[in-house]
Amino acid sequence: MCSVYTKSLRPSSDENLQGDKSDKEFTEPHCVNMRIAFCHHLSLSYFGGGEKWLISVSKELAKRGHDVEIYALPFKLEGKSKVDPKEYLEDIPYKEALRHKVKADLVYVTYNPLSWLNFET
Repeated sequence: MCSVYTKSLRPSSDENLQGDKSDKEFTEPHCVNMRIAFCHHLSLSYFGGGEKWLISVSKELAKRGHDVEIYALPFKLEGKSKVDPKEYLEDIPYKEALRHKVKADLVYVTYNPLSWLNFET
């Protein structure tokens, strides 16, 4: 399920018959599948509000046909894991490391003052 509307130019059929080369703008629905990456400053195993939101949004975007990946830093508040994130992510790829090389059409980075050190696009 994907419904993204994009604008483009296409000549109308009447104009083609008359030889007029002017174009008319139209809006046509079609699916645009994107590679989307979420870059988070905490491990998803911390499982706080931000981590739950990332999991929820990632699952919804994947359901709509997008390729979603989550990259996280291996930091946990209070130093302990509450859950195994892979139990909640289903088939969404999840990587945890101090540094990531991210390739995606769209990258969403949660607050991290030094994110340029951890997530390279």
